[in-house]
Amino acid sequence: MCQVKEELLDDAVPVALPDVEDEDIAALDEANYRQFVGRAALNHLKRVRGRNTFAILVANFDKHGIEDYIGPSTFAEIAAAASHGKRIFILNEFPPVYRDLLSAWKAVPLHGRLDPLVQLYRDACGERERQLDLQV
Repeated sequence: MCQVKEELLDDAVPVALPDVEDEDIAALDEANYRQFVGRAALNHLKRVRGRNTFAILVANFDKHGIEDYIGPSTFAEIAAAASHGKRIFILNEFPPVYRDLLSAWKAVPLHGRLDPLVQLYRDACGERERQLDLQV
């Protein structure tokens, strides 16, 4: 995700990532860890729904032996974005399990290429409104 973020920043697309878990998280007991994770997820969902959010980009890499993996928290972010009329981009392909919903929500698979997203951002925002964020 950090590499994707840097590529977008190089193209002058502002990016916001979910809160980062640092090494202090490892010291938390299970109850406090769950509280942190829940709070971080809710904070990110607020940003996804925010007025200045242009779109979300799902960085769906292969994970757990599943191609183009999208986990439950990320799918919740996609649903929140769709319910608030935000654009949805999927970095790679649609996972088969979510293909119908992602298509219905007008998500755009980027096939590993960021340039279509960057161009759409530039076209949609124009020079005066480049304050809009991309949630990754």
